[in-house]
Amino acid sequence: MDKPLIIGIGGTNSGVGKTTLAAAVLQYLTGNKRSAGGRELKTPGIRTPAQAYNKSWGAIKFTGTSSSRSSIVADMKILMEKGKDTSKMLNAGASEVLWVKSPRSGSDKVLPEAVKRLSYLDGIIVEGNSAIEFLKPAVVIFIIGDKKKLWKPGVERFTVIADILLYENGSEFPETGERTKLFHKRLSDKEEYKGVLEQISGLLNEKTERRIE
Repeated sequence: MDKPLIIGIGGTNSGVGKTTLAAAVLQYLTGNKRSAGGRELKTPGIRTPAQAYNKSWGAIKFTGTSSSRSSIVADMKILMEKGKDTSKMLNAGASEVLWVKSPRSGSDKVLPEAVKRLSYLDGIIVEGNSAIEFLKPAVVIFIIGDKKKLWKPGVERFTVIADILLYENGSEFPETGERTKLFHKRLSDKEEYKGVLEQISGLLNEKTERRIE
């Protein structure tokens, strides 16, 4: 069976909560009992799915740049700097995190290289719209912000391919088919948090079973 399975997390704009969600998913799938901020996970009744035990998960943080050069940052001193998204992913339970910086023109080469470096893992969470576009993850989660003026150009297309959509009060989003599950973006709410994570677990089960067949 090919591995790793890839989960892609994107959003309509910066600051919409992609890293917060990525850390929550990593914490859930790895069974890590500490949150990205070092506090105990306060979601009683939410258990790590049985199929996730003894599984290793990593993460790729993608940042688009105006530079013509692409790079993959693996230096732990940089990745663990206080406040960085990469440190939150590592603290949430990721076995390894890579920070990919690239213009769009180089994404098709540098992103597969980053995945290759993490190919020893069972799964990878990739954060960033370009990462979703070029890597075509097995599961796609997309967060819709409520301030449309901040949306990046062309983000509407991601709502079509998303398996799970998270939205905020006042968000505009299109009609979706039965394949897409909608959740309000309130990860602090126990039931919403549980619903999103259990849906992700179910999708991973489906993808794994298809690979085995």
